[in-house]
Amino acid sequence: PQPQQPQPQPQPQKPTIPILDPITNVHLLCHSHMDVGWVMTPKEYFTGILQNGFSPPTDRGHVKEIYDSVVANLVENRERTFIVSEMGFLSMWWATATSLQKSQFRRLISKGQIEIAGGGYCTNDEATSHYEDIVNQMTMGHEYIRLHFGDFKPWVSWQLDPFGSSSGNRILDSDSGLYGLWT
Repeated sequence: PQPQQPQPQPQPQKPTIPILDPITNVHLLCHSHMDVGWVMTPKEYFTGILQNGFSPPTDRGHVKEIYDSVVANLVENRERTFIVSEMGFLSMWWATATSLQKSQFRRLISKGQIEIAGGGYCTNDEATSHYEDIVNQMTMGHEYIRLHFGDFKPWVSWQLDPFGSSSGNRILDSDSGLYGLWT
């Protein structure tokens, strides 16, 4: 008898992603990322006016105007959302906001139109920050959130402009109750 030829084994099929529509989906994340003291003081960023009375040479600052317009626009259009990250500037805005703006802001958080990512006092640099500084600024931010927004708690970390990345930051995020990371 003649030896049998081995039967060809079926090749595993590569998974395919069905193209339902030839349109590209682009997701825009409207967000705050305003450094709490980088090249200007926090007050200069907040007002958009330098201590010498002049406007900055670039369009930096005006944090108060950003928060004012964001709240007004989110109230007007319920399909829009906004991500806040630095509690340092939120606290400055909160101190100047009207009762109506504060009520609207709380309602926007409860409806999911405003999301607080990270929730630290600032967005810390990851590459060179000491863990104690990171813990302190996160504690300050989360305490501010607890005092002003009750049971609301950030659930995701925010890594937009960290000047490097560190696994230590992910551990501290997890220990802070954050479940994910947006980059």
